[in-house]
Amino acid sequence: MVQILKDEIRYAILRAAQDAFMQHGYSGTSIKQIAEAVGISAGNLYRYYAGKEEIFEAVVGPVYQELQQMLGHNEQESTAEIRGLHIGVLVDMIIQAFGGLTVKYRVPLLILVDGSKGTRHENERQTLYKIFADHIVGHFAEYNHRAKLQYESNLLTQADPAISLEEPIYFTEKAAWPISVAFFQGYLEIVRRYEDPEECHGVLRQYVALWYQGLQSLI
Repeated sequence: MVQILKDEIRYAILRAAQDAFMQHGYSGTSIKQIAEAVGISAGNLYRYYAGKEEIFEAVVGPVYQELQQMLGHNEQESTAEIRGLHIGVLVDMIIQAFGGLTVKYRVPLLILVDGSKGTRHENERQTLYKIFADHIVGHFAEYNHRAKLQYESNLLTQADPAISLEEPIYFTEKAAWPISVAFFQGYLEIVRRYEDPEECHGVLRQYVALWYQGLQSLI
């Protein structure tokens, strides 16, 4: 019975902390605020957690771990494997990954990317941008190679040599970063705006489908 009560208090602390972190961020939240929301003293709270940082880790740790696993798995997927997928299958894969993350950890995810200033996670958003940008660069390299080969082939086979062929646009690493930032900002805005899981999932599906239909020539 005592253990059950302790578990209930521990859960209440995390729930109150999550609400506070969501509203004020890590730096704007105090142990006193969390304790008052639970209805216990700050001294009593320290019997369950060593401090605010440990509480924050307990709130965002699960979504952080799942996000790392998800992005790490995607990094291991080869470009050839991804190119071999039908666009609908690819969209479903992305929706399943990001949609599942959103349903399970919507609030902790937003805390991680919006409210982690002052913690070891404060640059997490930039880390996400970089991982996705590196992934995009891999697609750029393959696209540029294919585009160059096609252009050179067209030069050799064109009927009228007097007509100049327009050289394709080749994508550089510099373009990958803003594309990555734009994608994640849009995704996070959907998560912020739509609290209902079903509605969020529907809008997210439209968003991802639009992105990947537009980028289909690169993947």
